Amino acid sequence: MPPTSPTQLVSIPTAWELDWFGIPTTDGNVPGPALKILREDSETGALTFMTHLPPNWHDPLLDWHPSTEEGFLIAGDVRLGAGDAQRHMKTGCYLFRPPGILHGPVDSPNDLGATIVQRTNAPLRILRYKGKKFPHKDLQPITNDYKKSDVAWSELTDTNTLKWVKILQGGWKGTRVRWVHENTRTGGGLVLIDIPAGWSGKGSAARGPLEEFVLAGDLKAGGVQYGKWGYAYRPQSEAAGRYSTKGGARLLAWWNGANEL
Repeated sequence: MPPTSPTQLVSIPTAWELDWFGIPTTDGNVPGPALKILREDSETGALTFMTHLPPNWHDPLLDWHPSTEEGFLIAGDVRLGAGDAQRHMKTGCYLFRPPGILHGPVDSPNDLGATIVQRTNAPLRILRYKGKKFPHKDLQPITNDYKKSDVAWSELTDTNTLKWVKILQGGWKGTRVRWVHENTRTGGGLVLIDIPAGWSGKGSAARGPLEEFVLAGDLKAGGVQYGKWGYAYRPQSEAAGRYSTKGGARLLAWWNGANEL
């Protein structure tokens, strides 16, 4: 998919229609992850994409990224780290890493593998740390970028345990939301929105750029019918105008510039 400008609408009714493409595998690992690119920012190189880890995939090495990295696990399970510090991500778990965090190993022990929707704020680069200044251990910061992040470093958040809050006014009135993370600079963040069957409303006002990913159900927005794994990027001031669902939906929404509630 070619890069798009920050002012250009991206609308993908369902990501099922996009092809997976593989990442070359080295170091003797089993066949590597595959990606679906949902959006690439033409100015910053920021990516929104889906990753599929094949069954029983394993990367024994540690790596780091010069960009932020966030991921929401939509199917399967993943194990991060090793030994007593190993973290088990199951469906519905989320992580956010600022740049410069050394992490690994990574395993996908499920026979079905794992599928993750992810974002970076710059081009995706997977780097192996070969220096001697820092110990080679999981969750070792090798830059100070984590101290400047507008979003708190969250290595594992189980969103299944977060409280639902009923929305009583505004465009999302009649739905429920779970706040997953908050951007301390913009007031926006990542939310899960639970939309009941038969609901309709104005939804997000697009006070800033926003992204929407349908985790489950059906959702009509801006005249487009989205199904499971449907995706939209809406520039600031380009609100969908109207949202509705027949059977109900679960929506993952990044409100990048403002709190859309």
